[in-house]
Amino acid sequence: RQGTWQRKLYILWTMRQRDIDLDVASYISAISACGDSGKWLLALATLREMRQQHLEPPVVVHNAAITACARGGQWLLALAQLREMR
Repeated sequence: RQGTWQRKLYILWTMRQRDIDLDVASYISAISACGDSGKWLLALATLREMRQQHLEPPVVVHNAAITACARGGQWLLALAQLREMR
């Protein structure tokens, strides 16, 4: 599954460039792929972008962001994400 997160982020970028409305599922896919790969900075940036688009992140998105932070050794950021879920 090498490169999955790159493909998911590229698809997200392409959709934005073509003015295709992004939905929660589009972001879930990208953030989850980043989380699985431990790409915590990309996961958090994509989560921030999701919020800027006025989309409410479901629990699965927060879980993926927490996973990415934990895999990247960013425990304080993982805990911050946990607090944001409340």
